[in-house]
Amino acid sequence: MHRYLRLELSPEQVSGRLRLEGVLTISHECIYQHIYDDKRKGGELIKHLRCQKVRRKRYGSGQERRGTLKDRLCIEQRPAIVDARSRMGDWEGDTVVGKGHQGVLVTLVERKSRYTLAQQLDSRHSAGVTEAVIALLRPHKHLCETITFDNGKEFAEHAFIAASLGAMCTSRIPTTHGSVGSTRTPMACCASTSPSAPTCAGSRSTKLTMRSTGSTTDPASASTTALPTRCSWAWRFVRYTEIRCTL
Repeated sequence: MHRYLRLELSPEQVSGRLRLEGVLTISHECIYQHIYDDKRKGGELIKHLRCQKVRRKRYGSGQERRGTLKDRLCIEQRPAIVDARSRMGDWEGDTVVGKGHQGVLVTLVERKSRYTLAQQLDSRHSAGVTEAVIALLRPHKHLCETITFDNGKEFAEHAFIAASLGAMCTSRIPTTHGSVGSTRTPMACCASTSPSAPTCAGSRSTKLTMRSTGSTTDPASASTTALPTRCSWAWRFVRYTEIRCTL
């Protein structure tokens, strides 16, 4: 377990990998608790976590405090074929905030191919995010069946996005375990979250440090069946702003 953690695999990946190898059946929560217990004893396992926090927040638990989007369609209302990932044209959108809340990336991932689009913005205001989503997907309008967002207020104009692209926009229920699917986009999970390498800076020219050894799209399932390898992805980005990726 320690060896995989030092390779900077997430606790979800480690749990799945150990189960696959028949070595040990352990939940990712137990691994997190072991890491924090190791920290209290002066250990360094916590340094290999992507997000090093004093206290770990259990996302997806408790009450949703951001309110709900007006006229949203819940994820259960989208076609069942979307869950199967058997067709092209089903997208998932998210935002990635840089260190110190300086700058933000709007990211869109096509569920079947994992084809990824990203655009840098200065803030998460809904007007800018709406414009970015439409600009990113307009060239792919013929392959735009559904778009799934989270409940963030930056996606408040989801109805306008749906009308502009002729797509069905749905929202996840963040309190439902497992509803996040692959919306932890490759940009969010591969970009370094260490203090020395911010995810994205406030300047228009941004350098992103990508870590293939820790890359995962769906840490609870898809990426736990095999160890990631160097340059294990081939993500392609639309350069509406200059984004330089260092592999």
